Amino acid sequence: MSGGAWGCAGAVTLLAAALVAVWWAAGDALPGLPRLRCELPGHVFAAVVAGFGGGQVVAGRPLQLGVAHVALLCGPWLVAAAVAGAWPGRGEGGGRKPAVAPLVALVGGFLVVGLIL
Repeated sequence: MSGGAWGCAGAVTLLAAALVAVWWAAGDALPGLPRLRCELPGHVFAAVVAGFGGGQVVAGRPLQLGVAHVALLCGPWLVAAAVAGAWPGRGEGGGRKPAVAPLVALVGGFLVVGLIL
């Protein structure tokens, strides 16, 4: 993936995170908008960091995780939390959650690397 396309994909990831944040913050304030459940299990949290590390390796960059990088990772963490919260957990009428949230977390962490190239 070229640097420009990768950066664009990272920006779209952060835009999706901004939309999730607005939806989550709106909560009950907007009539007709379903409430957004967010949860961030440990394995999904780690998947974002793993995707970020993998993206740095693919880009040929040294592995780094500083304060600015953590700020970038807030976007994929928020999107992954919304995806993980979309399925009911055990004891809530749901079975086992699908592996979609860790996959979204890996991809989101990978894509935001494009913003630091």
